[in-house]
Amino acid sequence: MLASLASAQSVSPDALLQRGKESLRAGRVPDAVTDLKAAGDAYLTPAVKQQYIATSQFASLAKLEESFIYLTIAYHRLGDEDDARVTIGRLWMAERIEPTYAKLMLDADAADIERIAAELTPHAMLPPNEQFARDAAQAEVPVQAALAPVAVAVPPPPAPTRTERVEIMRAIDARVAEANDAQDRRDLIASLREAESYAASEQTQRANEIYNRVANAAGAPREAIAAAATGLYRTSDFRSAARAFQRLGSFAKGEEDLRYYNAVSLWEIGAYDDAKRELACALPFIEVTDDVSRYRAKIERTVSQQALR
Repeated sequence: MLASLASAQSVSPDALLQRGKESLRAGRVPDAVTDLKAAGDAYLTPAVKQQYIATSQFASLAKLEESFIYLTIAYHRLGDEDDARVTIGRLWMAERIEPTYAKLMLDADAADIERIAAELTPHAMLPPNEQFARDAAQAEVPVQAALAPVAVAVPPPPAPTRTERVEIMRAIDARVAEANDAQDRRDLIASLREAESYAASEQTQRANEIYNRVANAAGAPREAIAAAATGLYRTSDFRSAARAFQRLGSFAKGEEDLRYYNAVSLWEIGAYDDAKRELACALPFIEVTDDVSRYRAKIERTVSQQALR
């Protein structure tokens, strides 16, 4: 992965776009995603954004849209509908800079974009691409000229004001952040599954390394931290589990099982009063199994002994 990114950084945006298209055509879809994402980023650098805001000029807009088109198709072939949908959103944001898609000269292998967009974002249809329309018309039986619809010229929308250009760039940045967040979430889920596999095969140290990495990942969603904390509890790394549960903050209704795991972890590391408090909050809402009864007795006995000292 890092090698691919380093390689992408040394290649021009146009070369990345071309290489991504070639990889897609050859069936190397993950490679295509890597290059097409890098191409889109290279066409949309901070300097390019600032120039557009200041001057309304965006020379590489057609190439940017093309990178989004092929990236959407690549994601769709991987079955990654979420990222495909986000990338269509980025294409729509690019259209707000200046309507460009309709007049793009695209190869036939990009024609799937309109079907994919209609499928994933039916509320936001792309305008018909003129090249695709011509290709489709040539493939059909010609109709009589008298029956052909009369084309009506539609004036282009007014150019965005500077304030609108700033908002467009912010919206594009938000789409990028959304895509990155989705990827981060998938990476964390994959890591948790890997840790579970190690734990199941009794490779506890390796499992705990991954659980700890997930529990402490910047921006990790609550459910990922909770899963990592639970994994640490089950492998008996109670100190790490207690830290992970602490990162969750206040427990919500429906998280009483987590509260019980936290109580056990706290007792195991000697935080007896905190363990008793957490257990008391969890008990009315969880099934009192033999394991729960055993720990309740341990915690209450320990706290009582501490009070007598």
